Amino acid sequence: MNLLLSTLNSKYIHSSLGIYSLAAYLNSCKLPNVNSKLREYTTQTPLLNILADIQPLQPDVIALAVYIWNKEETLRLTKVLKTALPDCIIVLGGPEVSFNAAQVLADNQEVDYIVQGEGEFVLDELLQFLNGAATLPDCVSSRSQLHDSIHAVQDLNTLPFAYTDFSAQELANKIVYYESSRGCPYACSYCLSGISRHVRYKDYALVIQDLSYLLQQEVKQVKFVDRTYNLDTKHYLPIMQFLAAQDTNTNFHFEIKADLLTPQVLEFLRTVPKGRFQFEIGIQTTNPATLAAINRTDNWAKLAENIRTLLSFGNIHLHVDLIAGLPYEDLNTFRQSFNNVHNLGAQILQLGFLKLLHGSTIAEETATHGYKYMPCTPYEVLSNNYLSYAQLRQLKLIEDVVEKYYNSGRYQYTLRYLTQICYKQDAFAFYEQFAAYLKLHNWHLQSLSSKTNLELLLSFITQEELLLAHRVVLNELLHLDSFIAGENWRTEFFVSRIDAPSNKDYLENFWRDNQLVSKYLPDYKFSSWRQVKKLYRMEEFWLDEQRRIYIFDTQTEQLITIDSEDFYRVVQ
Repeated sequence: MNLLLSTLNSKYIHSSLGIYSLAAYLNSCKLPNVNSKLREYTTQTPLLNILADIQPLQPDVIALAVYIWNKEETLRLTKVLKTALPDCIIVLGGPEVSFNAAQVLADNQEVDYIVQGEGEFVLDELLQFLNGAATLPDCVSSRSQLHDSIHAVQDLNTLPFAYTDFSAQELANKIVYYESSRGCPYACSYCLSGISRHVRYKDYALVIQDLSYLLQQEVKQVKFVDRTYNLDTKHYLPIMQFLAAQDTNTNFHFEIKADLLTPQVLEFLRTVPKGRFQFEIGIQTTNPATLAAINRTDNWAKLAENIRTLLSFGNIHLHVDLIAGLPYEDLNTFRQSFNNVHNLGAQILQLGFLKLLHGSTIAEETATHGYKYMPCTPYEVLSNNYLSYAQLRQLKLIEDVVEKYYNSGRYQYTLRYLTQICYKQDAFAFYEQFAAYLKLHNWHLQSLSSKTNLELLLSFITQEELLLAHRVVLNELLHLDSFIAGENWRTEFFVSRIDAPSNKDYLENFWRDNQLVSKYLPDYKFSSWRQVKKLYRMEEFWLDEQRRIYIFDTQTEQLITIDSEDFYRVVQ
């Protein structure tokens, strides 16, 4: 039997831990007469190209992992495959088919079986059934035999490491996904992770063995897919301590619940090498009525305090999430949630929109909350009892502005002044007005370059009446942000003071004086003007009615303040 394990990733950089784990387990079973291969594609790969790659393999069974981002494309692929390979058995698995198997089978005649839940053991049993075993496994449905059971692997230590057969070259330029646990003890109504309410952990020794292999391969990023990584300090802290102690450039991404962090853990995190960890923190809402309705028990005060503490360390990149469209969250309460979360100052703020997933509790409450949503993937909410379609569309425009400006990291000083000073901590009001400005000029319909994005923000600052008294400061801050970003086109919008002809001698005297420059750049030694221009940028600004000279060190990405007397000194 020739078995092909495959899926469609959303991007090339992504990888599929699910089918890797299936392949590793099946290989460890050494099933007689089963020859398995693995192929990954993306949702952008043309169907005929996928078929051309698969057909020569002559698979007897094709098992496809189905997720919210690839369901439509995968179901179209099954039709093409069944037409070209009519005798091939097509098996689907994954969260997008596990909870509505009967409907998927009824609507897609080319699909033969659906594996429900975690598939390692179940796919093994299905293959045995196809080889002549007496009964269809309980967690597999066919058109003639439907089952409701959802399988969960109870002992993760029985599963082999998913990346044993992968080389450094195969893992290069990929996000490598890893799990040290499965399941979630919480029951957030919009999520599928907590359905079993049972968390299962992999033994520390095995986790360290796995991670050591990935470190040896020098992968760029390992993304833990544990649904709430920091549930059990005895489990997660030793793993983090091990990773922090390694001599590596690998970055490790964790999804955490910030209000669970203890003082002991925070003290440890303060010592972690910069760039080693990054945290994704799902806040979703700060509205108490909404939190109760979706079964979340966040301690907002503790959560906010811990996030601010983490940010003060300056060594861990933070990504915080909000969800629009939740129960009892109208535009006013969402505005408050947005401001609460935005004003924490995390590096990334992701504004997502509720999706009514098959099998989730909230999908069963559609009538209660008046949900209208997309009937196809991603099942995104279009309106409910609390937000009209027009209001959700307005939030979509705000999301786009947040992504292009806040999340780009290019406008930190400008946005901080706009939201804190000009809009008096009402960040939502700024993004709302800026989004309306872009819509008025139809810029929201276009994909824009970073240069155009800068031009539009500068235009908004110039034309918005509320900002009249702040235009000089905002222009200077936008110049500073552009200076830090290092855009070659910044001189099209801003005049460089430091490069004025009158400063030519000052610049030469400053950069040739190794002793003077080493006050600010300890390892500095003049070698050539080309080297200076490559490694350092210098500019003069007027901020707080004071002359400020900055050097931006492109190696350390640090902004360094220069004493103007050191620069504008008289040289005999």
